Amino acid sequence: MKNYYELLGVSPDISDKDLRKKIQQILRDNHPDINPGDEKKEKIYKAVSYAGSILSNPEKRKEYDKLGIGYKNNMKNRSKEKENAGNRMEERLRGI
Repeated sequence: MKNYYELLGVSPDISDKDLRKKIQQILRDNHPDINPGDEKKEKIYKAVSYAGSILSNPEKRKEYDKLGIGYKNNMKNRSKEKENAGNRMEERLRGI
């Protein structure tokens, strides 16, 4: 799997403004409504949409820059931890 910066064809030190421009350009060029039936462009569109959602959010971008490709797995683990913590809290509250 390429890292998100490679996928977008940009350097990790790109400015937020230039990053948004690049993401918009790629999304526009690969939009499924403009390229109906082109599965390759649809895959690119989806991958860039996801990468853009991470890199255009300052907190998520900082976390991604720290963890690299392991970012996605880390986010899944965090979601599971939050869910488990919620379940444990519910169990405690039932005992009151």
